[in-house]
This record gives sequence, C-alpha cells and structure tokens, in this order.
Amino acid sequence: MYSSDSIYNKDNKKLNQFHYILFIPFAILILLFPLRTWFSTHLNLIDTYDFGIYYKAFVEIASFTDFNPYISFRNINIFADHFDPILYPVSIIFGQISKSQTMLSLIEALFVILPGFVYINREKNLNFFKGLFVFGLIYFSRGVLSALSYGVHPTTWSLLPIFFLINSICDKKDNHIIFWSIILCLFKEVFPFSIFALGLFYIINKEKRLGISLVFISILFLFVIFYIRPLYVGKTYNYIKFDSVISTIMNFKYKDFLKLIYPSLIPIFFIFKYDLKNLAKYKLSIVPVAVFYLPQFFIHFIANKIYYHYGVIIAAPIFCYTIFNLDKFIKECSKKTILLFALFLVFLPGISGHRKNLEYSKILFQKFNLFAEQKITENKKIEKALREIPKGESIFATSGLITRHLITAQLNFYQINNYTKQLSEYSNLAFNLSANEMVFPYNKNKIENIIKCASPYISKIYYESNDYLVAKGPFPLKCFD
Repeated sequence: MYSSDSIYNKDNKKLNQFHYILFIPFAILILLFPLRTWFSTHLNLIDTYDFGIYYKAFVEIASFTDFNPYISFRNINIFADHFDPILYPVSIIFGQISKSQTMLSLIEALFVILPGFVYINREKNLNFFKGLFVFGLIYFSRGVLSALSYGVHPTTWSLLPIFFLINSICDKKDNHIIFWSIILCLFKEVFPFSIFALGLFYIINKEKRLGISLVFISILFLFVIFYIRPLYVGKTYNYIKFDSVISTIMNFKYKDFLKLIYPSLIPIFFIFKYDLKNLAKYKLSIVPVAVFYLPQFFIHFIANKIYYHYGVIIAAPIFCYTIFNLDKFIKECSKKTILLFALFLVFLPGISGHRKNLEYSKILFQKFNLFAEQKITENKKIEKALREIPKGESIFATSGLITRHLITAQLNFYQINNYTKQLSEYSNLAFNLSANEMVFPYNKNKIENIIKCASPYISKIYYESNDYLVAKGPFPLKCFD
C-alpha cells in the first residue's frame, strides 16, 4: 500500500524537526489573513459578506441567545440561508474562549492550517520534496486563498473534512469514509449529493455495506435539508439561477476553473499511468474521488460560482487526491525536471495571492497606526449613538459600520442587495460617508445622492462627522434603491 496509509498509523516514527520548521512559514502566511481582518474591522473597512453574517450567528449561538439567528441585513434567518450546523459545536466551544471577531477569523485559519500539520505529523515516508509539494498544494491553492480573502464561511472550513474523506477513500477505510461523510454534510447543503453518488458507486462496486450506509446517510441529510428545515425556518434561499443550457455553458468561467485545478494536473496524469500499470494490485484510485467530485462540479457549473469560498469545494478534492497519491507520482515520474516543474506549478497560483495579502496588510497596518486613536475615539461615539436607537428599529447602513458594530445592542442593520427582501421604509440611517472606507454596496456618488434624498426625512441626528452619519427618520425605500 502506498504511503498515504500512514495518515492513520499510530506507530509512525516522529517527524524530524526540519519538517516542523518548514511548516511554520506556511502557517504564518495563513495567519496573516485573520490579522488583515482585524485591521479591516477596526478601520471600518470590511464587508459584511460573509464575515458579518457568520459573526452575528457565532456570537448569538455561543451566547445561547438564538439557535437560528436572524440576519437583518439579509432579512433572513441563517439556517434559511445555508444548512451548516457545524456552526453549533464551533460557536459553543470556541465562543466560550472568546466571542471576538478575531476569534472567528482564527477559527477559519485553523481549519485551513490543520490539514498540512496532520499530514506531516503522521506521514512516515516524508521527505523535503513531498513536504514542500503538500504545503504548496494546500497553502498556495488559489481556491483556498480566494476563500480566505473573503472570509468567514463554513464552506471554507470544509477543507478539513474533505481532506480526511479523500484520504479515507484513497486508503479504502470504510468506517472512516462513513464518519467523515457525516461530518462533511454538516458544513453545507450541497455535500449530501456527493455522498449519495459515492454510495451508489460503492453499491455498484459490490461494496454493499459501505454503499448502503452512504446512501442512507445522504438521503437522511437531504430529507432534513429540503423537508424538515423549511418546516421550522420557513422558505429557504436558492442561489442557483438557471437560465438555459446554452447560456450556462457559454457563461461558465472555464479559465478561472482551470486556474483552480492546474497545479494537480501533471501529478494526476502520472498517478493515472501508475494505476493503469498496476491494475492487478490497485484499481483506478481516481474513480471514487471523481464520483464524489462530479456532483459538486455540476452544481457549481450551473450556479457559475467557483471563486471565494466556493473555490475550496472546486479545488480541495483534487489537490487532496494528489496529496494522498504523491508516492505514485514520484515513482512513475522518474525525470527530475518534470518533478521540479510540477512543484513550480503548485506554488505559482498562490504567489500573487500571498503577495497581495502582504501588501494589503502592510497598508492596513500603516493606516491603523496613523488613525488608530482617531478611529477608536470615533467608533466609541458611533457605538454610543447606535445605543440610543431603540431595540427592534431598522437601521439602513453601509458595510463598514455593520461589521464593526454588529453586536452593539443587538440592533437590526439592513442593506440593499440582490439577496434581500426590502422593507418599505427604514427607521434609521447609519452611513460611512467616505469612499475611503467600506461603503458597499454603494460608491461615493451614490452615497451623496442617498444623503440628498434622505435629508428632508431626518428627524434627529445621533452622530455626525465628516466620515459618518447616524440619524433617525423614517426614510422611504426610494432613497436607497
């Protein structure tokens, strides 16, 4: 059996210190993303999507306040938006340590960092090339970095169970496949479709116990998601907008899809060759992984969503399969030039992502040092103004203020966007006025037009400065739409 067997082997030899040292700079690169989030939040520069959504849910679940939190700026309860009950254990466990926005960002980084650490800690036949290859596939993946750049989302977290599930499939460990299939289905409503397909594959492959178990698990989850869930949370949101077969085929981002998967294409080619030569000993190991992958590909093909947190679903099964078959690639590909070129391709997609993150983090750090005292003082004034607003009243706001003050007095913030049912009027207004801050979903000109329209309806000003306005209305929808 090839070396990925050792991922579950308790008797592995201890990894030498060099590989732990090799792991550290990659982990630091990933931890820079939560640091960036911290700076962005305190400078009122971060978008509410999806960080704000899951931060509100994180706090309310951790506080045992609400187990299906209402996300006002989406005008929807969170489990009507997505089915991701992994939020419960994550929020309850980590929320007791801290309910800060930093903690939520660190949780996401932890889900991304752990796969590489687990691999090097358990793999007995590790060498410098394999260690570097694995770290490159995970921590320089365009799909992973795209997700981290626009956190937080449980779909990004699904990297960890996908990693273990693909490993279990490659190692043909039935009980582990069943366990990680159940865990994966807790991360998003799309995963039971892949588990169902995988179950059918194993039934056809005459592995009936495993196949029937997976089919049963997937049907149970699908029943809960599409029948039980609507009974308790009401109408659920559908993100797939299907026009026609032709438009779907024409509009799909093929180039972007290729960018997510090309680092694994050379290794997979040689792994496939190795399996073909050794069919008596190994079956084509890629088949069950492909069966798992195809439902996810078709769902995201129809929705035309492959970047941000969706990028993890598109990229992770492919690079995880590559990781757990690296020995086959190395044995089959004897030319060092090809191995080195494949290693170069592994790191290529993530170089620009990390460079941009480092540059942006540097800019944020400089801005924070320059405006820290001013921002802290002004944020306290804004928070005081928001607390004057009676609980339950609607507040129409821009993203920067929503994320920073989301938990202030449990207020109901709203926005205009494609996914939200609008109110006929809003009781209050809380705006970033400066285009240098996060004014999503608007721009400077739109902000000026909104203020011009809303001014006659202002009945009280809670706080006003060059950069912010918190005022009482009510304000009609026409001012914002």
